[in-house]
Amino acid sequence: MERVVDEADRQGNLRAVAESDRQADLTIVHVHTHQWDTAGDLSDPVPFLPPFARECVEAGADLVVCQGSHAPLRGIELHEGRPIFYDPGDFFMMSDTVERLPAAFYDRYASGLDVHPADGMPGEALAARGVSSQFGEDDDSEADYGGKVENPPGGYFSGRELGNVVPVCEFDDDLSLSSIELHPGVLEDSPTVYKGVPTRATGSKARRIIEYVDELSERFGTDVSFENRIGVVNV
Repeated sequence: MERVVDEADRQGNLRAVAESDRQADLTIVHVHTHQWDTAGDLSDPVPFLPPFARECVEAGADLVVCQGSHAPLRGIELHEGRPIFYDPGDFFMMSDTVERLPAAFYDRYASGLDVHPADGMPGEALAARGVSSQFGEDDDSEADYGGKVENPPGGYFSGRELGNVVPVCEFDDDLSLSSIELHPGVLEDSPTVYKGVPTRATGSKARRIIEYVDELSERFGTDVSFENRIGVVNV
């Protein structure tokens, strides 16, 4: 199965980027996508994403941020002097504390209304997270989820280093990019009330996150170094 950009959506978004560039000093594009390159692993963006991100820069975007992969990290590209973050990671992940989802969720997954959200999701989609399934006994129940659920090899959050980076981009007076700092972070794991809350990564963990981002960015020709407890992108 090959995933491609809807052409009408592509043109509409590029028009919006160009119009923002006409009106604003800085234009930021945010792309939310869960897909990955099935020829690689979860850290590889789906093939349609890099070309589209570059088109956004060419249309006037000063910065492109892609999120939603739960990789949890992907590389960084500089295109025409503008940064593209293919996924800086999840900054908040607090779904374990959600007690109720919209009614349509339960109707779709045949769970009824008297279950916790963690017990109302398709088993295949959350197998890597150890969450139970509330699909019915017959195969038709999966059809409501669009057929066979596609999971990345190893499941989500299967990257070598779990964490995120908070990019700080500085622009000169002429709006040319002058520097990018990457502040490494992690999400609290326990207790449950704090699970998914972001905090700064320190020590060897901070170094490992930045070195991993550097490795992921090599495919895009971008160099990231670890300096003074943060990452620095060679712009």
